[in-house]
Amino acid sequence: MDYEASKIILKNKLDDINSEAAYILQSDIFEKEYDLLLDSFKRYYDKANIAYSFKTNYIPNFLTIVKNRRGYAEVVSIMELELALKVGFLPRDIFFNGPFKHQKETKDYLKQGVLVNVDSYDEFKWIEEFANKSKINCRIGIRLNFNINKSPSRFGIDINDASIQKIINKSNSSKFLSLESLHYHYAPRKLSEWKICIEKFTSFLSEVDSKVFYNLKYISLGGGMFSRMSKYIEEQLPFDIPSFNEYAEISIKHLSDFLEKKVDINFSKLEVLIEPGTALASKGVDFAVHVVSIKEINGVIYINTTGSKYNMNPSPNRINSPIEILNFSPENSLNVKNAKLCGYTCIESDIIHNNFNGDVSVGDIIIFKEVGSYSVVMKPPFILPDVAIIEFNEQEKAFEMIRGKQKFNDIFGNFNHFKK
Repeated sequence: MDYEASKIILKNKLDDINSEAAYILQSDIFEKEYDLLLDSFKRYYDKANIAYSFKTNYIPNFLTIVKNRRGYAEVVSIMELELALKVGFLPRDIFFNGPFKHQKETKDYLKQGVLVNVDSYDEFKWIEEFANKSKINCRIGIRLNFNINKSPSRFGIDINDASIQKIINKSNSSKFLSLESLHYHYAPRKLSEWKICIEKFTSFLSEVDSKVFYNLKYISLGGGMFSRMSKYIEEQLPFDIPSFNEYAEISIKHLSDFLEKKVDINFSKLEVLIEPGTALASKGVDFAVHVVSIKEINGVIYINTTGSKYNMNPSPNRINSPIEILNFSPENSLNVKNAKLCGYTCIESDIIHNNFNGDVSVGDIIIFKEVGSYSVVMKPPFILPDVAIIEFNEQEKAFEMIRGKQKFNDIFGNFNHFKK
């Protein structure tokens, strides 16, 4: 959407909904990134598919796109699992990951057919006990840990741990356990890490007991991929950003070549999954704020806004997002150099853009672009409730409300103090 061409529409919408700031959803961009990423992996393995990482951005509009494209839901909490069902994912199309799972609720969803990737042998034991006692078939997978020195991880089971063989043996000897998935995920997004992981994984497949393949239906390579990003962001990073095709070529092509040589195993039904979050969501959300004041302190220009770094992933290593200024009073604009765009909170470090140069005035709207990754889902109710989510309807030439802004009762309604 051309914000400059529709800036009055945007300003009027923010006024209408009484929202000092708003996330701007762009579902068409999410959809485009989804197709580009999946096509890159299917180029090397036709039975590739996406299990979208809900935790990265669980706006239902995005989730519906995944469901309609016959992708899977990758969830790490009961809340996300319930959301997947609410959006319309079938239980069999949900993968439940993560180091902590509420036992009672997880057992209920195992009954329905959700696949649980076990993160430890302790977790496996209570699932095994439940399966054998209830005589209900439970679908499980194993999250693997490759013990990579440069990228140590606390998740999964060490591939050298004897408990992996125990899980294989116990699953195959039980009438009620179906070991259907082998899964790994490493957060570093560098191509070199992807190469290490796939090499360690295929080495593991070469050495593991072949009984693991009896019921295997899925291999998941996890997520941990950079999004396709603007040059403005890319130039701030001290390394090259891999393309979707480079991720695919170094991982799934290597795996596909390996599987073709395993003539003793029938892999005709094996689906290889990736679990992207950032790679799909980053470009699909922008964030609009108002400028409320401009001041100079000790030679530094501070531009205070109605947004915060807590709206856009409060990483201490955050870099400048691409921005667009919608100026409503050019005659009052100031031309500033190396200014700081600041958040509304009382935290000194709440700087959302350093070294801003350009024309700006009080009342302008600033659009921070490509903030879809870990923004909406990580916004705490700190000082201000969360803001509205809107999306531009090209046919109607108007912004539609996707989610209203949080209100007092959304945050404090559960306190018993206010129920008296």
